[in-house]
Amino acid sequence: MSMKLLIVDDEYEILTWLEEMFRYDFEPVIEVCTASSAYEALAWLNKVNFDVVLTDIKMPGMDGLTLFQKNKANWPRCKTVFLTGYPNFEDMYRIIRHKDVRYILKSEDDDVIMKTVREALEEQKQEMEQEVLLQQHSQDMEKVRTWMRQDFFCSLLKGEMEETGEDALLSRAREAGFGIDLNRPFLLFTARIDAEKEKKPDKTGPLLEMVSRSVKNALPERLLLETCPVDGRWTAGAVQLDASSPPDVKRLFALIRGAIEYAQSFFERLSGRTFSAAIESTALSGPEVPNMFFRMKQILGGGLSREKAVAAHVETVNASNEGEGAGKSMSRIGMLKTHLEMKQRQAYFSILDDACRELLTCSTLGDPRGLGIYYSMSVTLLQFIQENQLEGRLPPAVSLYGLTRMDEHRSWYEAAQYVYDVSTAVFEALDTPDSSISDRALRRICDYIDQNPEKDLSLTALADIGGFNASYLSRLFRQKYDITVTDYVKEKRMKLASLLLKTTNDRIQDIAEKTGYLSSQSFARAFRSHFSISAAEYREINRPRK
Repeated sequence: MSMKLLIVDDEYEILTWLEEMFRYDFEPVIEVCTASSAYEALAWLNKVNFDVVLTDIKMPGMDGLTLFQKNKANWPRCKTVFLTGYPNFEDMYRIIRHKDVRYILKSEDDDVIMKTVREALEEQKQEMEQEVLLQQHSQDMEKVRTWMRQDFFCSLLKGEMEETGEDALLSRAREAGFGIDLNRPFLLFTARIDAEKEKKPDKTGPLLEMVSRSVKNALPERLLLETCPVDGRWTAGAVQLDASSPPDVKRLFALIRGAIEYAQSFFERLSGRTFSAAIESTALSGPEVPNMFFRMKQILGGGLSREKAVAAHVETVNASNEGEGAGKSMSRIGMLKTHLEMKQRQAYFSILDDACRELLTCSTLGDPRGLGIYYSMSVTLLQFIQENQLEGRLPPAVSLYGLTRMDEHRSWYEAAQYVYDVSTAVFEALDTPDSSISDRALRRICDYIDQNPEKDLSLTALADIGGFNASYLSRLFRQKYDITVTDYVKEKRMKLASLLLKTTNDRIQDIAEKTGYLSSQSFARAFRSHFSISAAEYREINRPRK
């Protein structure tokens, strides 16, 4: 797991000095972000879970102590190192009561400052290890959620509620003891235990419970969480701020995303397995849950079915992957068999996604429009399976009986999920991996880097653009391009810098800004490291001769 450090200081020279120290001289390598005020830092901390915050105390507006208190409300495990210009006993007294803080002077040697931050990072790692050990040896497991709560949540997710009115839905939620208030904004996430390479039976029950517990432990106490296992390797969760907190959906999404990333790392250390998740940032009402849950399973079970430890932002990932609209589903279903024969997984699932979404809009199981869509898809699948003799290559759990018997399904959600599961199994049998979603995300990121070299190109910022978690993006980028994101950014910036030095009379400081460096000193350092000569020498060597 990549460790993250946020440096906060209102003095530009000190901020630059600290950034260069931790970016170039610090071991181990960590991700470094900066803020020139507590307000700017808070903007970072409202969306990113940093491991350590290194901050000045005395700053205009909001001071470092207030920033510390606000941050603890978001990320209780974050460590804070206060760096100040002069000792103040009143500040020290207020700080010393907290176990997660340290206090050092700016006059200390660089080694002392780096040692203090290193100790804070190490303490963060050790606490995670201790949590892992505690859970490994603890016999006091949380009680399994009651059958009524799980039954209610699963019925809500699958669209199996018989009641059609909001009042009836709320009444049933109260009867089940469901902890989420469906009258207030809440967000949904879906997680999947990643399949192992070796085909062997999975005991997913304990693993799904471990995923839910890991996410819960990573969330602040003021967040309400309900989870339940669904369909084998899958679990879903609904998250909501408690009634005393203002309904801030953006903040809620940032907290969930940070908790998912922490839980993924924790879960892997604890179990040796990985899980992937889909997270959405749009507040839902009760009736909207089945459609969103289905979309999440489409993303993780389709284009990302073979990926591991990915956390996908539904809206971002789907932004460039929308179909042509539900109304055209019937006219496009005829192309399904062609895409199966050509092994065109992305094109196939694009049509299937639209068709399944239209099924979810049908009000009754006898809806002629829904029956027409369902049997058109199922007959296409059945014919292809028989013609290519795929029955023996499909998993035993995949029954083909339901393809000809719509009455075997209790809801349109169940019918749509069944067709989707059979389709996924067919492509698995054809062994045609699909990396289209990941490829699109990588293209967006590379285009953004190429077009915006002067902007924040940290791994955290690029992960937001791609719609995935930072650790997954880092691994995916390296696998695809055989280069780290950091090295790719540096190469692009150095290529632009060399061009500007050759073709313009811009000052070195201006070129540093255009290539995204905080100061001319940090640019000079990076340039010499890359080209083995200074920028001025490079310009002189490459200056056109008269």
